[in-house]
Amino acid sequence: MSRPSKKVGTVLRRCTCREPIRDEADNVALDARGKPKTRELGSRCPKLKGKKAHGSWGYHLPQPSGPDGKPRRDRRFGFPDKDAAEAALAEVIGKSTRSEVIDHRTTVGQFLTK
Repeated sequence: MSRPSKKVGTVLRRCTCREPIRDEADNVALDARGKPKTRELGSRCPKLKGKKAHGSWGYHLPQPSGPDGKPRRDRRFGFPDKDAAEAALAEVIGKSTRSEVIDHRTTVGQFLTK
């Protein structure tokens, strides 16, 4: 009997719609300049359920802990559809199984010095 394979990464959709932050008395919290504080809805946005063009697709891939013991992850968003996000996730999973370094923050100068 074969066991089901462990799920490696996650493909999800989120948006940048914002909502006001409320305090304990259910009043809108204000920042130092007197403007309302807001936060992103992310994957909790109600518009994501109905509109196909709302939000963007992305993936989340947990990585092994770093040398300092902190958990690491590879997370990218901005893909136009679910298929593009799944293809990018598959590519990153392939790199991690081949033990290639996954670092999207490498600058051109760092790359050239290598």
